[in-house]
Amino acid sequence: MRSIGDAEVVIDERLTSVSRCRPERVHFPGFQFKGRVRMKAIVSSPLKKGSDPLEGVRKQGKTGCPERVRPLFQRAVSRLAVLVLSLPIVAAAAQADSMTPAQQYSAVFREYNAVSGGMRKATTDLQRKQAVEAMGSFASRFVELAAKFPKDPVALKALRQAVQVVGSTDSGAQIAWETNRSDFPAGCNDGSAGRMVELVLRDHLLSDQLGPIVDRMRYGYRLEYAKCLSTVLEKNPHRDIQGASCLFLAQNLNDRLRAVQLAADRPELAECYDIVFGKDYLPGLRKLGEANLAARIETLFERAAEDYADVKLRAGTVGEVAKNELYALRNLTVGKVAPDIAGKDQDGKSFKLSDYRGKVVFLYFWSEF
Repeated sequence: MRSIGDAEVVIDERLTSVSRCRPERVHFPGFQFKGRVRMKAIVSSPLKKGSDPLEGVRKQGKTGCPERVRPLFQRAVSRLAVLVLSLPIVAAAAQADSMTPAQQYSAVFREYNAVSGGMRKATTDLQRKQAVEAMGSFASRFVELAAKFPKDPVALKALRQAVQVVGSTDSGAQIAWETNRSDFPAGCNDGSAGRMVELVLRDHLLSDQLGPIVDRMRYGYRLEYAKCLSTVLEKNPHRDIQGASCLFLAQNLNDRLRAVQLAADRPELAECYDIVFGKDYLPGLRKLGEANLAARIETLFERAAEDYADVKLRAGTVGEVAKNELYALRNLTVGKVAPDIAGKDQDGKSFKLSDYRGKVVFLYFWSEF
């Protein structure tokens, strides 16, 4: 008996004459293979992963397997070894095909859940790199589910999760670039971001269930998300989806503007952006132009505040969030005069920021949870 992983092979041959042959059976969990082979041997040793399936034949030599039979025996054992290695893959595919779309999603989600916390547990540069790459490998799997079942409700769940996987991978990669001294990971650069946007616009553009997807895209780093949010804003017929997309597009572009400004302040980040997001990412951002991008962001926030003020979000309304964003944009960006604040210092003495006008002031904000 020989075993590989979960598959079990049973070859039972006790013929005294090599000229005779009869059906032999190879048993696998859930499978049965029948064939005719000529051999005079009993396979009874455990087969370890990576071992040579013909090792026993070579050791037996002429006494265990006569020269005129050995080629037949070798071919038979070789084919069985290939079959054994292939059966787990076939079994997995067969099992997936027998599952409902929701069950397939749950299965992939459970696998992802098992690795999604790897970044928090990592203590070395290599572990952080491996954790990021393990997360990123799941984006394409969720996208494949959405493409396979475009009319099933699971498609939108899968696309939303794919957006989150790409975002978590990109965030983890950037954190690793700040903390690591070696083993720098890349982001999710397998085309999943572009593919998921393609599926959203092709299969779900008019859906009233796009809220969770556009919500996640506002935090995403990928340039493709701006195209998706912009198209949904203009073509989706549902006012709540339009309002959310308008606000989230403005927030997404505002974060991209900060990324351009940060890269200008820290030129060493250019290499990080190239590896994490691809070599076209930073040039693509710069091509938008800081002034044009800033003007578009402000226009979108104004539109959100005026046209969709009453649209409800998970917290607050589109109007409330847009007005806060406009205030920050117009009063709290680099180069603006800081608004006056009043409070007490660590000794309990009252002070105002304006008391220190003309001096260099360092403000340190902190909190405990």
